[in-house]
Amino acid sequence: MSLTFQALEPKIFLDLFNPLYAKAPILESEYKKFHKALETYRQNLESNANQNEPTIVASVLKQLFDNLGFETMPGDKQDGKSEIDLSLRNNGDIEVIIEAKRRENTKEMFSQANPNCKALHECILYYLRERDEKRSHNNTSSSRILMIFTSLRVVSLDDSLNLKR
Repeated sequence: MSLTFQALEPKIFLDLFNPLYAKAPILESEYKKFHKALETYRQNLESNANQNEPTIVASVLKQLFDNLGFETMPGDKQDGKSEIDLSLRNNGDIEVIIEAKRRENTKEMFSQANPNCKALHECILYYLRERDEKRSHNNTSSSRILMIFTSLRVVSLDDSLNLKR
């Protein structure tokens, strides 16, 4: 049995994930903050293009999420095991796992054509470890973790206009 993947348009995903969020208006100040953070990300990514993946994550991708007000942790070690490339946290709890690959590393990166890949396997492993860690400490907080795969590519700012709900 092969793994299949169906891509959803952002609007459909938001409607399924949280219908109230999908209908909430975007404030102009929030949009400008996002646009500025995305422009800074693009410039930093271009100037760090020759760096290795961990350096790009720690100095470029982390800064993007920091600029958007997220609590970030690059190279998030899991009990002496491998590291989550970047996690977004809320009150210290991991809520988002980001697995980053260099743009050239297409064989390990998640895509509609390649859903059964190393990036997905790593995120699932990290999710299961986090869930088990919470259970072992009798932590009843949510185990819902969103996984994001990024190929660290430069995003056109014109495309950001399409992100409006």
